[in-house]
Amino acid sequence: MKCFVDEALAHFWKTSYGQIYPTMTKFVNDKLVTMEKVEKEKGPSSKVYKITQKGMDEFKE
Repeated sequence: MKCFVDEALAHFWKTSYGQIYPTMTKFVNDKLVTMEKVEKEKGPSSKVYKITQKGMDEFKE
């Protein structure tokens, strides 16, 4: 996710994990996205975020 945000905003905004993940938690709490933990065979689990219909409506607005 950070790579995507960096590519999209690098010319005017420097992002950090300290900005991205608290924002994603707020989006989950506001029901704009869902989050699912996916266990991996090796290493820590991953968090997979998916936009909800409410999130899509907000994005379009």
